[in-house]
Amino acid sequence: MKLRTVIIVLLLILLILVFLILAECQTSQTTKTVNCDDGDSLSEFVAESRSGTRIIVNGTCRENKAVVVTRDAIIIDGKGTAVIDGKGNNRPVLTIKGAKGVVINGLTVKNGKLGITSGLGAKTVLKDVIVTENTRNGIVVSKTGKLPGKGEPNPDIKQQKPAGESAPLSFNLSPIGEAVADDFSYPCSCVDKLLNDGGDSGTCTAALEDNTMVVCGAVSSVGNGWVGMYVLSSDLITEGRLTLADNGYYAGLYVGNESTITVTGNGAISAEGNTGSGVHVYESTMFVSGALETSNNSGLELFIEEADAYCRKPAGDIRLISSDENRNHCE
Repeated sequence: MKLRTVIIVLLLILLILVFLILAECQTSQTTKTVNCDDGDSLSEFVAESRSGTRIIVNGTCRENKAVVVTRDAIIIDGKGTAVIDGKGNNRPVLTIKGAKGVVINGLTVKNGKLGITSGLGAKTVLKDVIVTENTRNGIVVSKTGKLPGKGEPNPDIKQQKPAGESAPLSFNLSPIGEAVADDFSYPCSCVDKLLNDGGDSGTCTAALEDNTMVVCGAVSSVGNGWVGMYVLSSDLITEGRLTLADNGYYAGLYVGNESTITVTGNGAISAEGNTGSGVHVYESTMFVSGALETSNNSGLELFIEEADAYCRKPAGDIRLISSDENRNHCE
């Protein structure tokens, strides 16, 4: 009887140890490699990945369905060469749906209806990403995950180019207020470290509000059919350089529905050669301490409509005024 009791106790201890090992495996970071040129499917790898997984992507992923991220702290790392191709299907190519601490690094996202969408509480970091050749919008950051009016622009807004030739807008400004807390640690340095050394990407965005996207490195949304980037009821923090160029309809960057845009001291937003406005801000706020550059857009270079955008000149604080067609907002 005693021997039987000892065996039962040992079995219970063994089961507990196995359970603890399995639990540790479930929570620790794992790395997967997707070789799309060899027939692997990125969308399937992402769907099967646990929170905290780093996915290294090789080759061109011609996906039959959208790549949808729903688990926290997923890193999709294309190492600067990988491509996600939507194959011309009428859907987003890459969607972050409510997941926190998602990092998209070194990828080209192309050939879908929408390039990258992020919403429903998501916290997303884009680093060294190109979004191009999508039939509608390049990047969408939306609290609801949707565009107002199915993405249609407001027909009552009249876009018109100021008369005569004028030099490109180029601001190098400082914020009147802070869009984020004074002690806030911007996440790009954290992301750089974890891409090199590993770690939990959720810690890099823990201080951010839900529905926030961060731009690190060089991110561009170029040559898309509609708007280069929509930000709706969400926050955008640009620590790197965000380029919005040659997009085909309405604006390079459209910001609306009580959003907040922060361009940090090392950050920049550049809008060039877009159909419509370079930057259109509606019922939202911009804080610019880095650079805001617009040029050669077919509509207003900077369209401030029922919104607040702040800059600082040596002579004192100046508030950008609504729909100022002379474009000299900070002079």
